[in-house]
Amino acid sequence: DDLKMAKKESKEESKEVAEKESDEEDSEESVKGNKNSRSKSKKDKKKKKDRKEKKDKKEKSKADDDPFGDEPDDGQDDGWVNPFGDDMSDEESTAAPSRPAAKPKAKEKKDKKEKQVGKTSKAKGKKAKNADAEAEALLDAFGEENEEDGDEVQKEADTTDAAEAVPPSQTGDDAQDAGKTKDHEDFWNEIGEDSEEPPREKAEVPEPQAVPEVNGTAGTDTEVAADTAPEIPAGPDPALKAKEEEEAQAETDPLQPRVLQLSPEDKKILMSSGQEQLSLLKHCCEADIVVEDKELKMSSERPFVARTAELAARGLLASNTGAPVLLRVLPVAEGNGMDVADLPGASMLDVPGTGGVEPKELRRFGNVVAAFLRAKDQESLKSQKPSMTSVQADLSRQLDLSIGQAVEVRYDHQWFHATVVSFTEHGTVMADYFRVDGSLPDCEGGEIEAGAVDVRAAQTPRPKIRVDSGKLILIGERKARMCARLHAAAQAERRAVATGNANPLYRQGEQTMAEEMLGMPEDGQVPEEEEMGVAVCSFELPPETATGPGLQRLNQAASVTDTVLEVLPGGRKAILCGDFEERQRARALLELLPKVGHYGDIASIPIELQDLTSHLRVPNAAMQAVREKQKDIEMETGSLMLWLPSGSVAPNRQTEHLIPNGAYVEAQYRGAWHNATVVYSSEQSIQISWEYDGSLDEVEPDQVREKDTSNAARAAWLRSHRVMVVLGQEKQRLECLLRVMVASEKPCPGLWSSDDALEEAQIEVLDGHDETDCTYSLEITPLASLDLDSAWFAGPGCVAFAAAERAIPCAMQILGRKLMLAGTEDERSHAKEYLSWVQLSRKGFEHSTVGLRGGGQLDVTDADMRDDVLPALLPEDQAVWITLERIAEIQRETRTFLVFDQGGGSSLETGMRRLLVAGGDDVRRMQAAARVRETQSGLQQVSQPRSDPLAVLSTMSWPQNINEWGRLQKTIWAGHPKLKPGWIRIMSKTKQQEYYMRVADKQSTFD
Repeated sequence: DDLKMAKKESKEESKEVAEKESDEEDSEESVKGNKNSRSKSKKDKKKKKDRKEKKDKKEKSKADDDPFGDEPDDGQDDGWVNPFGDDMSDEESTAAPSRPAAKPKAKEKKDKKEKQVGKTSKAKGKKAKNADAEAEALLDAFGEENEEDGDEVQKEADTTDAAEAVPPSQTGDDAQDAGKTKDHEDFWNEIGEDSEEPPREKAEVPEPQAVPEVNGTAGTDTEVAADTAPEIPAGPDPALKAKEEEEAQAETDPLQPRVLQLSPEDKKILMSSGQEQLSLLKHCCEADIVVEDKELKMSSERPFVARTAELAARGLLASNTGAPVLLRVLPVAEGNGMDVADLPGASMLDVPGTGGVEPKELRRFGNVVAAFLRAKDQESLKSQKPSMTSVQADLSRQLDLSIGQAVEVRYDHQWFHATVVSFTEHGTVMADYFRVDGSLPDCEGGEIEAGAVDVRAAQTPRPKIRVDSGKLILIGERKARMCARLHAAAQAERRAVATGNANPLYRQGEQTMAEEMLGMPEDGQVPEEEEMGVAVCSFELPPETATGPGLQRLNQAASVTDTVLEVLPGGRKAILCGDFEERQRARALLELLPKVGHYGDIASIPIELQDLTSHLRVPNAAMQAVREKQKDIEMETGSLMLWLPSGSVAPNRQTEHLIPNGAYVEAQYRGAWHNATVVYSSEQSIQISWEYDGSLDEVEPDQVREKDTSNAARAAWLRSHRVMVVLGQEKQRLECLLRVMVASEKPCPGLWSSDDALEEAQIEVLDGHDETDCTYSLEITPLASLDLDSAWFAGPGCVAFAAAERAIPCAMQILGRKLMLAGTEDERSHAKEYLSWVQLSRKGFEHSTVGLRGGGQLDVTDADMRDDVLPALLPEDQAVWITLERIAEIQRETRTFLVFDQGGGSSLETGMRRLLVAGGDDVRRMQAAARVRETQSGLQQVSQPRSDPLAVLSTMSWPQNINEWGRLQKTIWAGHPKLKPGWIRIMSKTKQQEYYMRVADKQSTFD
């Protein structure tokens, strides 16, 4: 019965709560409709009074019907305990309130926060006013009729007054929490009073009361308490500050030796690939650099040299991952940034925030190391804990988050990396988004404010920081530094234009962004004090050279003159870097290029370019064959080929090929050859007398040939020729001339390879100069004398032939049955040896039981004593991975020459093979040997069987254009060796054989 009675009372209480909520809704609608309407307010009061009387009558009737109404209290527990306490109101018993929230500190909210919560604050403020109006109405209606109800209404009114006393800077949520603080504290402290355990000590929380305004902002007692709470001291502690000063002093010490601690990964990078990066570091700095255990030691007797070496080492390691170098004291640039105070051999460049510069790529300009710098103080701001109140510190413990912790913040259903900056007193977390460039936000105190449910500890690793803007430092040789600095400025301007932060249209008389970054004069010319050294200058470009073939000619001009030329966005302005002579030659060539005809025809060569030119006579009969390969030859040799007008004479050439007057010859008439006699001979034409009738006639030189003379055909070809001009560095010109001679041999057999032509070929290659006046000379040797197989080198051995040419380096070409070599005496000697070695080692290795690693018939006995050879011993299980494709790849990357031999007479241990790494310099040979030893592990991870291209193509539709062939390269030719950049494979549908195409100019070949 007691249980039924309790349920009945609970049900009635629920109905009363529902009626009360209905009354509140009616009151809110009434106040919202018209607060100032007196008549409507009286109606509402009367309506509420009627409901109250009706309710009292109903309760009275229930009391009369209660069979236990008059039953006295026996003092015994009836077994039912009210979990909400005996003194709780009906409203409080319906739903348990939340835990008491900390009173937020009165402070000025940010604009962003006001915008986000403005609407919520406004709505809750209206609700508080409605509650106040309702309280007044209830008091007027009932007065002191019911003491308990009066106390409840008074309590609600006090709560509302306290909420209204909250400072205006707080949001609506803050105001509501301020009014309920005491109730919520009482609720949580009273829970469990009736249980067996003793109740906890009730914390006394003072009722929120308004306090005097400070600077126009109202506050409360709880706010004052929060303000006076003990705070964590702000800023770095004295010990940290002393440590920072010590680091700054150590960084700037001019004579102190430097020791850099190396992680296992850093040491591996420095020592891998034949100590490639360690060698680069030594070439960039003048300090003594030694790697000992896990330390990199740098020292020098010269001031600041060790400091420069340490900065270069840190920059080298940082640029591998794109991270910045953190310093306590940033270097200071002098003048235009080419020199840096107290850092010899260093330059600086300020790259704007748009970025676009990759420090690692700048190494291709020579011995130079580049990296971005950041101030360490800025990076350490995050580690300095800001002041926190006790409430904020408690919130930090509750959320299990700390300042500086890596977290993830949710935004629009996605999580983003961030770092905790601080905690607010109203329960949110202030954080900064993680930036992959390592930069910091402009605002202080956190750029985002997120609720606790939108913040979690980082569950995925952060991406690596890659910085491409800021202070860029370059350390190394002066020309390499200047060229790399120019390229970085040009890249920064290209990125700025691409992102819309710079104007690509050049206006005459205005400086470009790159010029301003480099600190160049407004006229773009080199200052007088820097005229004779390495410097940069800018100039305008004609419209025809801005794009297409004209732009390609500009790149060729830079390669020919050994300068760096950067064409800025828009194509109307360029910046040139080089020494005095290089700049003069480049400017002369750039002025010449617009005058070049469609087929490379040019009237004359400026005198400034005479030192960069060589001349070669090309018969008219061979012109077509040479022009077909002209672009390939220019690209492979880095030279530029131009043609002088017909009738031009090559300098320093003999004229013995002219037919003497009175000579008995054959002349061509209507396609047939007839006897004639030379009356007068010249370079342009020959006057003859026909034997048939004695009449005189004038014919072209190529229409006349000497009769009964072994070199008659060759003389005829040379009488009718064009003079080709080759521009480039001396070794580049030699390589180009030999390739053109080979191309001329097919239409004109024996032109330069016949026994009678050897002496004249020597003069042709040396451009008519005496051999003693030239650095390089030409040697023509019969292949038979070297036991070389021309057919094998033209076929399977062509890759080895090209590798030997790059490794020495020596210009080499097979011309008929002769080998043409252009270089120094040592280079020519090494070239002949390498060709002999590779033929003995690889020819016929397919039929050997041990394959390529067996070394064939090659046995180099003096390999250990040679300066140009590095022997590498490999175990059998590692040597088996060294295939021809892998050897070709290593040779191309390191410009060395690799060949197996039998051990050179020394007894090799069982299961060991010897690989000879020849050519190049010491560093390149060490790099090649390191790549060989890394082959096994690398190939085991990525190796895959070669696909059958025809079988793969049979399973798909045949590609119809170059784009489709390009997309399917890895599918059709899976596991096949990589091609040179810009080339793709295509399968011939008719011949069922693959061929190769260069995408740039659609040039194709089966070789």
